[in-house]
Amino acid sequence: MKLSTKVSALLLMSSMACSTSSFAQEEIGQLIAGSPEDATALAKAYLNPFFKGVGLGLNSGWTNTGSVKQLGKFEFRVGVTGAIIPGKDKSFDVTTLGLKRLRPADPANVISPTIAGEDVEGPTMVVLNENGQPIKNGTQNVTIKLPQGLNPTQSAIPAPQLQASIGLVKGFEATVRYLPPIAPPDFGEFSMIGGGIKFQPLRFASKKVNKLVPFDLAVALGWSQFKYTYDLEVKDHNGKIYDDQKVEAKFSGINAEAILSKKILLFVPFVAVGYQTSTTDAGIKGTYEYASGSTGTSTAGIVNYSTTKDPVSINEKYVNNFKASAGLTVNLLLFRVYGSYTLGAYNYVNLGLGLGFGK
Repeated sequence: MKLSTKVSALLLMSSMACSTSSFAQEEIGQLIAGSPEDATALAKAYLNPFFKGVGLGLNSGWTNTGSVKQLGKFEFRVGVTGAIIPGKDKSFDVTTLGLKRLRPADPANVISPTIAGEDVEGPTMVVLNENGQPIKNGTQNVTIKLPQGLNPTQSAIPAPQLQASIGLVKGFEATVRYLPPIAPPDFGEFSMIGGGIKFQPLRFASKKVNKLVPFDLAVALGWSQFKYTYDLEVKDHNGKIYDDQKVEAKFSGINAEAILSKKILLFVPFVAVGYQTSTTDAGIKGTYEYASGSTGTSTAGIVNYSTTKDPVSINEKYVNNFKASAGLTVNLLLFRVYGSYTLGAYNYVNLGLGLGFGK
């Protein structure tokens, strides 16, 4: 049994700037076919940089200035973040995962690319029965190939933002992120919600203090969540499809930061420091078939199949770190162009375009 060649795109759901054809790898489906006990550990290792990149994208692009909008003034903004993947997260050692029903066919070949790794297949893994012996298909061991990376030149994981901000009273500004449920053909359904607040603490100081400060200072807090679902059609060895198969994922991020900026003609350079967290709750749900053993001798056998329910489940905090940013806003009449670079769990670049009315 193999999952559809679309499955890797299903697990790479929120990277809307990426082509789904880039992820068409049947090997990901074989993770379940070979060993449901080990499927979650392998998915975590392979998709680790993707989960981090999406989490960082959720927490970026909230604001690029220490000022706040005046009461009733607003802005619409669209942006994208590219998380730069370090070399250490482009591969993993399969022998460090504690796999129970899989072992390398070649003990000298144990390094497998992550999604951000090289465009080469991972190691061949032998599928084992509950006694730790290879499952036989005739005289041959049942094996799977671990998935390849995307491409060594594609070292960034993109994540989009869409938001609107409005000025409130007494130096406060509110931001909303929203994307209604959208279901493009052959891609599943995704949506996003989020909200944030920014305020200038010096507004609560005396007017004399405000006049002495030659810059704008603001504190911002934001939360956002991205959801994705996709119905699967995975056949067993007899061609049967279970109707409860699907992929579900939810990414949640929290961002807190202090921003300092200074307006110089059309330009507003800024620096910021903050803290961010992001949690991934994802899995392959439903009923699936896998090779559970073989009948025959130790040298030849017929594969036995069993079914498993909800074989992949991931619920972890992938981002939990301090960050520091620097960037620039350029004001062009009603339009604003943004750019920034951030140091954090991964370094990343954020670019955006805004349409606003009033300061």
